[in-house]
Amino acid sequence: MKQLFAALLLLGSMLSSAPALADTWEFNWDRPGFDYRNFDLQSERPVVCQWQCQKDSRCRAWTYVRPGIQGPNPRCWLKHRVPNPVRSNCCTSGIIQ
Repeated sequence: MKQLFAALLLLGSMLSSAPALADTWEFNWDRPGFDYRNFDLQSERPVVCQWQCQKDSRCRAWTYVRPGIQGPNPRCWLKHRVPNPVRSNCCTSGIIQ
């Protein structure tokens, strides 16, 4: 019983120190504006853009742009405010809470 309790405490501490996931994932939505950083990604995974935003205390929202839209690679845009969404099949966006 003590081992189970210790394992649950360890799991709880690991989960509480993990970064929170974005409250929203907006497929086929762009959030243009309020950009302060952008960069190419090496993989076609919007979650990488989300992770970069989560690691940056300034980031409030992000937009992942599919490859072939702004160059051959996917692109990540980090935003210091949450811009209004615009329907677009180029992108996936999210908001960090």
